[in-house]
Amino acid sequence: MPNSALCVGLTYGDATPCALADASGMTNVASALGAGTVTLLTDVDSDVPVTREGVLASLQEMVANAEPGDTVLFSFSGMAGEGNGIALPDGTVISDVDLQTVLAELPAGANCALIMDAPVEFDFSAMGEGVGNIITMSAAAEGQYNFAGEDGGMSPFSAAVMEVMTNPDNAGISWTDAAARVQETMGPDMPEMVLNSSNPEALFEPAVPVEEAVVVDGTVVEVEVVEEPVVEEETAEVEVEVEEVPVVDKCCVEPEPVIDDCCC
Repeated sequence: MPNSALCVGLTYGDATPCALADASGMTNVASALGAGTVTLLTDVDSDVPVTREGVLASLQEMVANAEPGDTVLFSFSGMAGEGNGIALPDGTVISDVDLQTVLAELPAGANCALIMDAPVEFDFSAMGEGVGNIITMSAAAEGQYNFAGEDGGMSPFSAAVMEVMTNPDNAGISWTDAAARVQETMGPDMPEMVLNSSNPEALFEPAVPVEEAVVVDGTVVEVEVVEEPVVEEETAEVEVEVEEVPVVDKCCVEPEPVIDDCCC
């Protein structure tokens, strides 16, 4: 599970203050799922502006380094842009076409998971053969409204994703089951989230690895599974000596003479 992750959280000044908490939460999700390298991009207290070119370059680098069997994670928390895309603070937009161009380089056998806390509906089903699986989980469909967090806390969607994906009891569940649990965890009156994949069969593959790490109280804890050796009980062979006792006619036993009618 993901060998690298890119987590983007944009507040656009103070328009979506929960985005920073969302992106930080997604870094915990990435680490819990086994990401070796996690990159956080945010427009809060950063000397380097988050730009369209910068986000696409970081994503392209992850895809270029991916190998068959790897999974890369790209999460975004912020506003949707025009044309079914994600908006950047400078007013530019990363469209689904932009993402498709980058993800077309994903090698076959690799996976890319997009967790979008924004009302976007990416569809990569038209990707050609020889490209890895691209799975998208969005907080809401295009044109809908996704709820923000309160007092700078995580949004209902990001909080639910973190709860489901870091829960050790969910180890081994598929993307389909994970999405259903996220929807249930968000509670009633929440918009219907969107889940799709360039390869529908990939939705039934494990979203949460069976043996990786879990997050406890916000801290990533590595879990090492140690197989205990099977100890075979040895059966000891005990030789029992059987002493042969001679059969003696009691009529002829001394030392005390026995006077009777026997032949002695």
